[in-house]
Amino acid sequence: MKLDELLKPISDEERCGSNLEDDPEFLSLENDIQGEPERYIGGIPAKEPKWNEIKSRAEILLLRTKDLNVAIWFARASTHCDGIGGLLTGLSVIQDYLTQYWDCVHPCLDPEDNNDPVQRVNILSQIGSYEIFVRDVHSVKLTFKNIQLTIRDILVTEGKINVLKEQSEYTKSQVEGIFHDPDNASIIQDLHQQLIDILALLKDLRKTLSQRLDDVSLLPSFDQLEAVLISVQRLCTVSISSDDEESAASTNTDTNTTMSSSISNTTAVGEIRSREDIVRVLEKVCRYIERTEPTNPAALIIRLAQTLMTKNFVEIMEMLPPEDLKIFKKILDSKAKK
Repeated sequence: MKLDELLKPISDEERCGSNLEDDPEFLSLENDIQGEPERYIGGIPAKEPKWNEIKSRAEILLLRTKDLNVAIWFARASTHCDGIGGLLTGLSVIQDYLTQYWDCVHPCLDPEDNNDPVQRVNILSQIGSYEIFVRDVHSVKLTFKNIQLTIRDILVTEGKINVLKEQSEYTKSQVEGIFHDPDNASIIQDLHQQLIDILALLKDLRKTLSQRLDDVSLLPSFDQLEAVLISVQRLCTVSISSDDEESAASTNTDTNTTMSSSISNTTAVGEIRSREDIVRVLEKVCRYIERTEPTNPAALIIRLAQTLMTKNFVEIMEMLPPEDLKIFKKILDSKAKK
């Protein structure tokens, strides 16, 4: 269903449609989105809601009513069905209802109760709830080349979720390797932009509510959801920045090579001409090893070599412990004998 269909007024007479809180379809959807809890007697595990069905049924209800409850259900189902893009769509619907239909969106404000917005605020607080929206986002699958990660996998490797070591499917190095894989660059760019858009949308939601609520202490907190999104966004940002640096370095190298070639043909293409060239090459080697062989200790040794490239002989000798100097002396003596 097109998003425009969910955003336009229900009718000229009733822009937000009827209150369907007693409608059988509304009540059935409210029940089904709970899923089935675990049954300890008989050892029957909990069952997730059928999110595809929940999404379709919520869409149908939103054609009859503009209700924040149904909008929340739609956003949750969209997140499960369509990932980060679904979360963006769902939150966009909620923001539109708050900005365009505040006066009539359900549940309606009661003039006899001084237009108390608490009921609406309680519904919207689900967006920042760890047990509701945040857990929904944890389950989002990110599809990369030949592999899928959940956002929960990423948070575990970042230390944001504590689990037993044997319960962690990926290591931090493996996740970073996936995010630095050139084949995943366009996917990460798209993900990064979606995360930026969602964080901006949450900021707009907060601003809209602060303008509508007389008591700002009623503002629901979205902090827990934002923290999850920011963690993934930072990983994307590091990946994109790294790719940009490599691209710039490659461009500069190509430019310098072209200029050198036009002056003289005696210099070999790609020849190392400075310490900076060595450091750059070592960096590329490290990244390749960390991406393809994250458990290989060679990357650590090469990182050490990088730091030594910027120091003179005396500084290097001062850095090395006496036992290591003995090893180097043996190596030098063996070379001298040859």
